[in-house]
Amino acid sequence: DFTSLHQTKSVAASATETVWSFTIPTSCLGFLTHISSNFFINSSWQWLIDNEPIESGVQRALGDITTPTLINPPYVIKNSLVFKATNNDTVSRTFEVVANGYLILRADLKE
Repeated sequence: DFTSLHQTKSVAASATETVWSFTIPTSCLGFLTHISSNFFINSSWQWLIDNEPIESGVQRALGDITTPTLINPPYVIKNSLVFKATNNDTVSRTFEVVANGYLILRADLKE
């Protein structure tokens, strides 16, 4: 499971970096239940599930870093979850993401 996985990344001025990523084991499906991030002026977020953009150009915090926002129903993740930050400021910034979820073995799912 990925419970309260808190990841940070310093992103240089005028750069885009992956701040948070998680690869789902091939024997499982993932379910994203909570997310949160910080935010800076002149920055934006992009988050992707299975390499498909869920939201791009997000110019706000996603919930509160200490109290992640509930996602109901949860997002289903087959392969990967990635959060990228773009820092359009003139100085480096430290971006943060917290993501919570759980895994279920594919073999345990009923067709």
